[in-house]
Amino acid sequence: MEVTQRADGVGMSLRVAEGPYFLSELLAVHVALHNHRESSIWYLGFLIPAPGRSPFLLLLTGGEPPQYDLAWSPPGHGPRPPQMLLAPGQTIALDFLLPLTASGLVTLTAHARLYASVTDHDG
Repeated sequence: MEVTQRADGVGMSLRVAEGPYFLSELLAVHVALHNHRESSIWYLGFLIPAPGRSPFLLLLTGGEPPQYDLAWSPPGHGPRPPQMLLAPGQTIALDFLLPLTASGLVTLTAHARLYASVTDHDG
């Protein structure tokens, strides 16, 4: 299944193969961001599918018991993700393996880490 949204000149798509899936199974998720604008946009992140390091954030919400609890690990330390430019007409895309942590109907949401640079009249 693929879902595509477009707003303010930026398009984002999320693709997951049709199920059924089983609790604790890894979902193969493809996320892409395309710049339809005539100017570049800024994003934050390395082009690797690492939590907190990539330009994408994937959230799995909803569902019901039984649930699969992931082992907790402290956040990784390392270099701050870089500020990168996505030029007009360019696309970035990553593939993720996301564990299915709840049973029943769940919602998968993707977010992109975009930001705006604001300059006042003095530069």
